[in-house]
Amino acid sequence: GVDVGIDATFITVPQEFKDALALMGNTSNFPSAIPLPRLNIRKGLPWGIDIGFSTISYQQFSIRGFDLQWNAVNETAFRPAMALRLSTNSASLDVVDTTATSFDFLISKDFWLIEPYFGFGYQASSGTLNVPVGGATGLPTSVAASQSFSGARWMIGLPIKLWLLHLTADY
Repeated sequence: GVDVGIDATFITVPQEFKDALALMGNTSNFPSAIPLPRLNIRKGLPWGIDIGFSTISYQQFSIRGFDLQWNAVNETAFRPAMALRLSTNSASLDVVDTTATSFDFLISKDFWLIEPYFGFGYQASSGTLNVPVGGATGLPTSVAASQSFSGARWMIGLPIKLWLLHLTADY
């Protein structure tokens, strides 16, 4: 079948990003976390393969994501499900562009109303800030910066499944 849903994620804002905004002339307090709603579409295919797509777009702001997951081990009464997932996303926020690619191993166990999961993997990310001279900021010179990083990551979550409504606490 096809799953369609909306989720909201809170993104923490790094101090380096706040510092770059201050260089652009932003004197207001920037929040430490930004809520981010997204539309998600997921389709199950044969052989335990799922594909997913997520997006949000508003004026000069957009985020797009794609993932491919293979359910390598099916769940039984005594064994959890295990999957491998490859995902990528890109975001554009006016003068900021980011990309991230991840490869994860996930394990979950369905207990009827809840399905706790745990995962770990590797992520490579990069981002750029490019503010031109003048424009809305009125800067006398351009401001540019870029950063890349990669490393291990992990996630843990607890979905609660109530017929058509699924609520997930995820970290």
